Amino acid sequence: MRLIPLLLLPVVVTGLQAQVARVEGRVVDSASVPISGAVIQLAGSNRVTRSDTTGFFKLADVHAGSYSLLVAKLGMRPEKRDLRLSDGGIWRSIITMQPMSAVMLATSVTRAQRFKPPEYDSITKFDEFFWRKHVGMGKYFTRKDIEARNTFRMIEVLQDVPGISVAGPNVIGRYNLRIQRCTDGRRIAFYLDGVRVYNDATDFFSLFNVRDVEAMEVYRGVSEIPAEFASQACAAIVVWLKG
Repeated sequence: MRLIPLLLLPVVVTGLQAQVARVEGRVVDSASVPISGAVIQLAGSNRVTRSDTTGFFKLADVHAGSYSLLVAKLGMRPEKRDLRLSDGGIWRSIITMQPMSAVMLATSVTRAQRFKPPEYDSITKFDEFFWRKHVGMGKYFTRKDIEARNTFRMIEVLQDVPGISVAGPNVIGRYNLRIQRCTDGRRIAFYLDGVRVYNDATDFFSLFNVRDVEAMEVYRGVSEIPAEFASQACAAIVVWLKG
């Protein structure tokens, strides 16, 4: 029996590649004035960004599905939008934020006013930071402390903090942040201007430049975390930006 050799040709299998969606918009106040520095995140994912000086924000390469868009800014009432994204779709919206009432703001800052340095007399944003620094439950960094570290990467400020180890960056630029007391698998909670951001350490610290940071709070265990940052996390890191 004569065998006839078969010519094997490459087989190309084509299929439909899932397209990604995009979320974009602007954050403004009731007078349509742009709000910069608002934290925008998709609940249930690790996608987060901040609005620019024109109030514009964009989250690209988002998988199709249902999400809640959370928008927060210190001194403003948080906003939430439920949305559904289809493959290749674009969701656009103008998010109008309203200021918190004067009573709520006054209550939150009055106790801290006598503990902040004179150069902050006309600034209320960091009042609660200086109050917690006075109480002294965690580790606190002011602008002077951060500048003294002489680093271009904010995460590296944590390298000398007892109970914390920072390894990296690796070949793809990512860091491994470990807190000694976090031994039960619970995550570290990250906050930007008082708003929780659901990211890992590398993604969180990439949201801002070290020169934009005014202060940072580090809580290395559940017993240190103040009530305003309490969650199911085992530790908390809170970064406050200038302005």
